[in-house]
Amino acid sequence: MKFIYLLSASLFLFTSCPRDIELNPNDPSFTCEIEGNSFMDNTPTIDINISDMMSIDVSDGTYDISFRIYYFSTQIEGQVINFSVPAMGMVTVGGVTYSSTYDGPPYDGQFVFTKIESDKISGTFNFKAMDVVVGSFDKVTIVDGVFSNITY
Repeated sequence: MKFIYLLSASLFLFTSCPRDIELNPNDPSFTCEIEGNSFMDNTPTIDINISDMMSIDVSDGTYDISFRIYYFSTQIEGQVINFSVPAMGMVTVGGVTYSSTYDGPPYDGQFVFTKIESDKISGTFNFKAMDVVVGSFDKVTIVDGVFSNITY
């Protein structure tokens, strides 16, 4: 009898369907693709300094990404923020830092707040960045950037 019980329990365990993981749409998320590799961090660090510059820092253990959004209090939903000054977007991988390029229109980076609430932000971004070492022309491309429900 114990054998039949053990066999039934084992059969039930190995044939039951895997449980679907339900994601809460209100949880924070920060995702993008860097040179074809997926990036995700759900715990970004955000700071707004006394000069009204918002700093956003995220990391997945392989890539570190930083953003600098100037005059945050003047930003409105849907407005395109072009990466028009050095280091608005930066990526560090393997000890090498890449900074957003800023050669003038058309700019190689954009940041858009799709939602600005009193304590949370959501939006999209993409940019190209170049190795900061003088004489190096290595580049990385960051695309399909999306962040949502990020508390600031």
